[in-house]
Amino acid sequence: MAKVIAPNKHYTGLSAGVMFNNGIGETDDVNRIKWFAQKGYLVEGYEADASDLVPTATDTVSREEHEAVIAAHKASLDRVADLEKALAIANEEIERLQPKPPEPAGPVEPAPEPEPEKPNRKGK
Repeated sequence: MAKVIAPNKHYTGLSAGVMFNNGIGETDDVNRIKWFAQKGYLVEGYEADASDLVPTATDTVSREEHEAVIAAHKASLDRVADLEKALAIANEEIERLQPKPPEPAGPVEPAPEPEPEKPNRKGK
């Protein structure tokens, strides 16, 4: 099984049929391994042959396409950060709206002390 490391170390999702978690995915599909290697992913645990290292004209990506992908990833990360902030605000609002236990109406008076027992006069 080859380990595929994405350029974005925080990427979690499905790419080319391989599930990534925090930038790391695994596959034993040779075609996918080659595809990831040609796209600039780091592949560990796979011995490449010479044909794996030579990209064809259809496998190249323009600088603009590469920058567009990076921008999309950054926008996704920004969106996640915005959602985390919104969630924190919502949780604070939920906490604020939770009913609070009632406060005592006033000072609590101590219970009266019991009266002392009267001696028992059984002798009479």
